[in-house]
Amino acid sequence: GRRMLNIDSEAEGELLVSCAGGMRVSCHLPIKKENKTGLRYRLTIDGLQGGHSGVEIHKERGNANCILGRILYELENVTDIQVISANGGLADNAIPRQAVLECMISEQSKEMFVSTVIELETAIKQELLTKDKDFFVERSFYNGKN
Repeated sequence: GRRMLNIDSEAEGELLVSCAGGMRVSCHLPIKKENKTGLRYRLTIDGLQGGHSGVEIHKERGNANCILGRILYELENVTDIQVISANGGLADNAIPRQAVLECMISEQSKEMFVSTVIELETAIKQELLTKDKDFFVERSFYNGKN
């Protein structure tokens, strides 16, 4: 077939025709690989409840991918961050409860990097206090080359 109708509901005995929508997109962006030296850093967003993106979206829970994007945006404004990888979420129809960023920064950026992450973690914890009280950001540095 060329078309699909989704007949779905969360309540027993009810059928709904349609769905919240979904789409998968593959993007291929040009990148320039470089050898860098510095501090390799892993940032893990965790402790979120996650949930179904249709049924539980109204609960305003934290989205690990969105939080990671917010932190990365702020870090790019104050440090010389080089992204190695960013991953989060387990399913297309779920609110991601964990995301991981691996990056490299210069030794000179370490203090600003750490203080920015701590400041953002504190602000986000306050925002999610009633919705995702177990939210945390795990930070780990280790020397290395990429």
